[in-house]
Amino acid sequence: MNLPPIAHIYDDIAKAMGHHQNLVLIAPPGAGKTTFVAPKLLSEKWCNGRIILLQPRRLAAKMAASFIASQLGEDVGHNVGYITRLDKKTSPQNRLIVMTQGVFRNMLIDDPELHNISAILFDEVHERGLDNDFNLALCLQVQSVFRTDLRILAMSATMDGAGFAKILGDAPILESQGKAHRLNHHYLGRRGELSIEDDIILAVKRAMMDHPNQGGIGSDMLIFLPGVGEIERTAERLSAIYNAEQFSILPLHGSQSPQEQKTALSADKNGRRKIILATNIAETSLTIDNVNIVIDSGMTRRPRFDRQSGLMRLSTERASMASCDQRAGRAARQMEGHCYRLWEKSGNGGLLPLEPAEILESDLSALMLDCAKWGEADPSLLDWLDAPPRAGLDAARAMLYALGAIDQNGGITTHGHNIGALPLPVSLAHMILLAATSGQAEQAAILALILQEKRLNGGRDDLEYGFASAKNNKSSYAQSALQMAKNWAKIATSLVDAVSPKLPLAGLLAQAFPDMVAKKRMGDDPKYISAGGKEYRLRDGSAHIGADWLVIGQASGRASSATILSAMAIDETALISCCAGHFTSKTEVNFDQGSGKILAVEQQYFGQIKLNRRPIQKIDEADSLSIWAKLVKKNGIEIFNWDDKGRAFLARCAFAGLDQVSGENLIANMDAWLPILVENKKSLDQIKSHDLINAVRNILSWDEGQQLENLAPAYFTPPAGGEYAIDYSNGDPSVTLRVQACFGLKEHPLLGVKKIPIRLLLTSPAGRPIQTTLDLPGFWQGSWHDVAKEMRGRYPKHAWPDDPTIAIASLKTKKALNRN
Repeated sequence: MNLPPIAHIYDDIAKAMGHHQNLVLIAPPGAGKTTFVAPKLLSEKWCNGRIILLQPRRLAAKMAASFIASQLGEDVGHNVGYITRLDKKTSPQNRLIVMTQGVFRNMLIDDPELHNISAILFDEVHERGLDNDFNLALCLQVQSVFRTDLRILAMSATMDGAGFAKILGDAPILESQGKAHRLNHHYLGRRGELSIEDDIILAVKRAMMDHPNQGGIGSDMLIFLPGVGEIERTAERLSAIYNAEQFSILPLHGSQSPQEQKTALSADKNGRRKIILATNIAETSLTIDNVNIVIDSGMTRRPRFDRQSGLMRLSTERASMASCDQRAGRAARQMEGHCYRLWEKSGNGGLLPLEPAEILESDLSALMLDCAKWGEADPSLLDWLDAPPRAGLDAARAMLYALGAIDQNGGITTHGHNIGALPLPVSLAHMILLAATSGQAEQAAILALILQEKRLNGGRDDLEYGFASAKNNKSSYAQSALQMAKNWAKIATSLVDAVSPKLPLAGLLAQAFPDMVAKKRMGDDPKYISAGGKEYRLRDGSAHIGADWLVIGQASGRASSATILSAMAIDETALISCCAGHFTSKTEVNFDQGSGKILAVEQQYFGQIKLNRRPIQKIDEADSLSIWAKLVKKNGIEIFNWDDKGRAFLARCAFAGLDQVSGENLIANMDAWLPILVENKKSLDQIKSHDLINAVRNILSWDEGQQLENLAPAYFTPPAGGEYAIDYSNGDPSVTLRVQACFGLKEHPLLGVKKIPIRLLLTSPAGRPIQTTLDLPGFWQGSWHDVAKEMRGRYPKHAWPDDPTIAIASLKTKKALNRN
């Protein structure tokens, strides 16, 4: 038996694990860390229980278990078992169990002391999945509180060794060399004018030319693409070029059935050359026989959580250098290999060195609930490689509280415990539990299944169709998945009582996620507004085009333009039956700019969706006052119809130094005058200038009123009698009046204690200006003689005395004055 390269340092590994709780192991692809180290550790003195080997993916877990068992000369299920979400092979005799991170998380929370477990081996830790980081944080707490004898081993080919060593208590780091198979890198560059699929085709042709098939030995290709769409389009192009009798073109991704994945990984029965088109599912932990050519697009899809919309979206991004090295390593695991990269060599420097931690970009609701179940209300107190962001924790806490899964203090509730009992995302477990109250847990469980397993939904965005398609699917994969759904339903049914009336299928989804109920906007555009206030749109060709109401099961994208991936149509009657409490009405009072009136309507809502509205005649005074206050705050006191008298009053107050009547202070202290002004008034037309003056006067004290009259009187009375309005608008007082009204004045008129002269705008009998003066005696003694001479010719009927200081002040003609 040929030993893998890592065997050469196994004694060092055994020694380190014997003397330390934790160890970091760095070994390149093909060194044997996954399949050699774990079974060897079973024979160490400290290992008197089981070893758990954690894998990031279901396919990798099953393949690792199968390979290790075959190396031991036995079938899976004896000493070696595996557990994934959809499948397991275990027995009481298992000493080594390979499992996915999510399965281990649930096991760990249910058994925090990890009874009969001697070691946890974290494989491919460089991927930094959320479950991986969370499980590591929990295991470290288990070590410190319950199990000082528990061993933790972190393994990868491309990890941040120093970072992991630090979080593992300054654990030792061991490195192993890989197999001595040469790996050749070929940098092809990226042709920006071509699609990624067409660029891949050119790379395949280049690789075929460089490495023609030679007896089928070392000739298969593994091509890395970011997603299923790119895989399908590339497969279609390749099938048109390469003869199916000579080439087998096979997809490999996570949404395939186990049998489909097995076909992609197995040697072709007809000896054809294989071209495997894969997502990052094939990046780690897999040795695919006969592959010595890798073509790497350099792209990957990463989940990103948009906290504004509350949605996960898949973002196509450049892969990290660590991922690219992992991909390249697939080519040289059995022989000399070649990796063709669709970028320039200089582009390596622009790649992220390591994969970003998923915890920084994920929905943290499941983590928050698991922590509450664990007994830790604040996840940030755990030891993390990268601490979860506070904004993400706050959003998760708010969601869980809204679902009733945690209380105000972050403690887990009965409903939260029930959610945690189901091995599902929080929202889907919540849906099944609610459905169990109407005896429909199994229906909801199947719905939850197809929301997670795309290959069971019938390939459409109609969940009703997908539900029927899944129930009628007779494949072994579907039957296994449906049995799992039945198990979920059984658990949920045992936890709650069936006390509610049955609902239609769409009603089950709406009841659980009322915020995802959406109504079509007006017009032909397939846009919807949800009860949660987000906008969504249907894809072209959707089965739901024209539907008035939808319950959205899945969506992707940002808050402003999320795309509906799956949904169910629902009518308003059914919506009322399942979500009656979400139909509300609210009186809305607003100012209508066009009419200048305050109008009130009763607006009906479903969540934040506006429905029907009807006008309300009687408007509450408090609501009305609130609208007037907002208008004044926004537009100032100019919003009202101030006439000349009103503006003159404000100018007088300003001249008298009454700052509290300034526009700025009136806005700041509107409580003192606005209620009086707008009482029983609902339109601008109802508010007259005298109302404004009286309301503003109300804020002046008696002394301030006297100050106003003394310092800035409204009128000036000349010797001829009568009241002439004093204009304060330009900052100094002025009066316009006929010159005859001022006869007899020997001194210039002054205002108040400050003796401020009034600017006199003197006019002729026809009202035409003849003089403006701040010095009336000077005018009499100066230019009056010339003015009077000219005016006698124009207005001979009126008095134009030589000495106006001793003349009778009168606006009458000389004849009328003589009669009197």
